[in-house]
Amino acid sequence: MGAAEDLNRREQIRYHLLRRAHELTGGARDCSFNFMQLGQEAGFSPEETRLAMQYLIGEGLLKPRTLAGAVSITHQGVVEIENSIRKPNDPTDHFDPPTFTMVNNNTFNAPVGAVQHGAGSVANVTQNVSTNVSNDVKVLLTQLRDQVDQSPSETRDEATSMIGELEQEAGSATPTKWKVRALLAGLGTILSGTASNLLSDLAIKLLGGG
Repeated sequence: MGAAEDLNRREQIRYHLLRRAHELTGGARDCSFNFMQLGQEAGFSPEETRLAMQYLIGEGLLKPRTLAGAVSITHQGVVEIENSIRKPNDPTDHFDPPTFTMVNNNTFNAPVGAVQHGAGSVANVTQNVSTNVSNDVKVLLTQLRDQVDQSPSETRDEATSMIGELEQEAGSATPTKWKVRALLAGLGTILSGTASNLLSDLAIKLLGGG
């Protein structure tokens, strides 16, 4: 692989993983997740993932949370991804349009919960909870949505987006446990103590002893 190809691949990996982080968190800056696990699930080597994480943290697009590799997306990271989605033919501060095209064509064609496009947009999640979800979990998710509907308007969109992702995981035959934990933690931060019992019950139902 030549130097130019190597640089292009590094940029593609950086953008791929930053966009996955945005998709996972719904742009919520208080939702932390394991970046190395994200890279592994995307099929990248530990070294490729580590280098991408170093770059994204160094550029202020991710914020480190723990020494074990937990990070969160920053405001700058959210803006970077949303600008690339909103204007796919224009470069952002860190990425060029060919990178967006590669990722869009090969990675992000599958439906996701809800991705917010722009600071003032509203993520209207209309997904139905899968029939694979137990009635107990359906009830808990409905109650959680009621709590979100009563939350402050400035955090409601983020919380709604995360519930959409949580519903998708709950309907999966094999929910991704680290993703469920990250979403529950993010919702716990946004909703403070008002939904702690609901989130604890959901953690037991979705994660069991894991």
